[in-house]
Amino acid sequence: MQLRPLPSTIPVLLTSLWLLLACNLPFWAALIEADAGLTAQRLPFLFAAGIALWAYFNLVLTLLAWRWIGKPLIVILLLVSAVATHFIQQYGVHIDVDMMRNIMRTTPGEVSELLGPQLLLSVLVLGVLPATVVARWPIAWRPWPREALSKLMVSTASLLIIGAIVYLYQQDFARVRQNHPLLTPVNVAFAADRYLNEQSHINGELLAIGQDAHLAANAQHQPTPTLLVVVIGESARADHFGLNGYSRDTTPQLARAGLLNFPDVSACGTSTAISLPCMFSNLTRDHYSAAAAANRQNLLDVLSHAGIAVQWRINTNDCEGVCARVAQEDMPSLGDRTLCQHDSCLDEMLLHRLPERIAAIKENTVLVLHQRGSHGPGYFLRYPPAAARFLPDCQHQELKQCSQQEIINAYDNSIAYTDQILASIITMLKTDNHPLNSALLYVSDHGESLGEYGLYLHGTPYAIAPAAQKQVPMLAWLSPNLLRDTGINSRCTQRVATQSYSHDNFFHTVLGMMQVETTAYDRGLDIFAACR
Repeated sequence: MQLRPLPSTIPVLLTSLWLLLACNLPFWAALIEADAGLTAQRLPFLFAAGIALWAYFNLVLTLLAWRWIGKPLIVILLLVSAVATHFIQQYGVHIDVDMMRNIMRTTPGEVSELLGPQLLLSVLVLGVLPATVVARWPIAWRPWPREALSKLMVSTASLLIIGAIVYLYQQDFARVRQNHPLLTPVNVAFAADRYLNEQSHINGELLAIGQDAHLAANAQHQPTPTLLVVVIGESARADHFGLNGYSRDTTPQLARAGLLNFPDVSACGTSTAISLPCMFSNLTRDHYSAAAAANRQNLLDVLSHAGIAVQWRINTNDCEGVCARVAQEDMPSLGDRTLCQHDSCLDEMLLHRLPERIAAIKENTVLVLHQRGSHGPGYFLRYPPAAARFLPDCQHQELKQCSQQEIINAYDNSIAYTDQILASIITMLKTDNHPLNSALLYVSDHGESLGEYGLYLHGTPYAIAPAAQKQVPMLAWLSPNLLRDTGINSRCTQRVATQSYSHDNFFHTVLGMMQVETTAYDRGLDIFAACR
C-alpha cells in the first residue's frame, strides 16, 4: 500500500502526543497523587497541564527535527522513552543525573539481570511499534525557507500556548517541576546533559591530600603489624539486620561474634556511584560532588602515603575509581566454577585463600573486600540454594513477578549469607596464629527498597529517598591486641557505638584505627577518638 506523505508537522505533533500519554503514565500518576487524587476541581489544571506539555514536546521536536535527522531523532526518542518508562513503572526509579551515572557504569552482567519479557514487551509496544510507523511513513519536507517558516510559526504558537497556561496556573505548575524526573524523555535529556557537564569537569589532575601522612610514634615501634579488613557491603539496609532489632534473626552468627554494632548510620548517597567515592573521600556529604571526588586523592592514597600496604578484592562491577591506584584482585576473573557463573560470583569468593593471605602479612595492611552483597534485582543469585532460610524466595529477576513477601525472603537470605561471610572473616582473624593487631570494619554503601511506596532497588534522589535506601548497617570487630596497642578502651567503644554516624566518619575512623597522623585527619569525625 502506498502511504501518503505527511507534512513534517504531523509526525512531530503525533509523536509528542504519544510521548505525553503512552510514555508518561508514572508522571501523571505522581501528579494526580500530589493533588490528593483525581477530583473535579483539579481536572481543569490537569487538562491544561497536558496541553502545555504537549505544546512543550512539540516545540522541542519541531526545533530539532529537520530533514535527514528528523526520523532518526524521533525513532531514538521513542526507543529511549520506552526503556525509561519501563524502569520507572517497574521499579519506581527517578531519572536524574545520579541515575544516569549508574546507567553509564552498568556492567553487562547487571544488564542481563534487568532483561526479561516485561522489558521486551514494553520496548516493543511503547517504542518499536511507533518507531516503525515513523520510519516507514514518508514525510513531505518543504524547501528549506518554507520549512523554516513553518517551524517558526509552530514554535511561536507552542510558546504562546505554554506561556498562557503557565501564567494561569503558575502555582500549580510547581508540582510539575517537582515531578520532572518522571517526565519522559525530558528527564533523560536533562540527566544526560548534567552527566556530560559533570564529566567535563573531571580533568584527571589529582589534588594530593595527606602527603604528610605517617604512623604515630608509638605505632612505629610496635613489633606486631596491624591488619584492618574493610568489608564494603552492597545494598544492605540497616532495618533488615537482626543486630538492629529486625524481627527475623538474619545475623545469628554476628550476634555471637562479640563485635560492635552501629545501629544508626546514614549513607552518603543512595547508589554505589555516589556513596563509594564519597565515603573514601575526605569530603563530607554536604561538600561532596562526583567531579570533586574524582579530582582528588582518597583514603587509600593517604594510607599508602603512610607506608601502609593496601589491597582491594572486588566481587562486584567495579570500585568507581576508588581503587585505581592500589593493588587489585578481581575475584570473578579467577573462574571458580563452584562459586561463579559468567562474571558473577558468590561472596564466598572473597575468602579465597584469605587465611594464607593473612598468614603472609609482615607489614601494616588494609585489605578491602568489596561485596556483591544484596545487589538486586536478582537477590536469589546472591546466595547458594542451601543458604535459603526464608522461603518461598523470589526466583525471578523481574520483581513484579513475585509477591512482596517472596522478594523480602530472597533479600533476607542475601543478608543472612552476608552474616555467614562476615562471621567467617572474624573467625579467621580470631584463630590466626600469626601475631597481628587485627580488626574488621563493615559498612554498606547504601540501602534498598523492597516495594515500599512502590519503590524497588535504590538510586532514588536523596532528598525524597526513604530511610530504607539511606540507613545502612555498620559493625566493627577489634582484637584484644589492637585494643591494647592503640589504647582504645573497650567499654567506651560500646558506649559510642550507640550514637548517630554517617559515611562522613568512615575516612577518619580508618585513619585512627591504623594510627595514621596527617593534616587530612579530623579527630572530630573519628568514631573511636574519644575512646583513646
